[in-house]
Amino acid sequence: MFIHPLKKNANTKDALQRIQLNLDKQKVLTNHIKSLLPSGLAEHCLHVTLSDSKITLYTDSSMWASKLLYLRKSILAQAAKKLEQPVTNFRVKVLANDYFKSEPSKLLKPSTDTLNNMSEGCSTIKDGQLKDSLSRLIKTLKG
Repeated sequence: MFIHPLKKNANTKDALQRIQLNLDKQKVLTNHIKSLLPSGLAEHCLHVTLSDSKITLYTDSSMWASKLLYLRKSILAQAAKKLEQPVTNFRVKVLANDYFKSEPSKLLKPSTDTLNNMSEGCSTIKDGQLKDSLSRLIKTLKG
């Protein structure tokens, strides 16, 4: 359903309008498909596209993808009825978790008191390998 917006000698404004129109259609389709799903599952259906007779749902994890695939037949039937065109192919794609992170998580370092307590506790450990490992960890955390 996506038409390349920038053809030779095309007006940029027209191209942007076509892109916006396509996005609006996809939003309507996404909302319709979400209305067919149970509420807990609908919130994990992030976006829906339709190309020829193939519908693609985008979700945020493989667990939700498998649940969407389980409902494939009913979604296809109801989508075809609503769109008044045959929809025969169904695909679910999982978007990477990094896609949803707005900013990288910050590493929290232990306080100086915590590191001192760890050092004191390390001196009481009798297992040499464990003591060496904990010593290296404390040294790394102190930076």
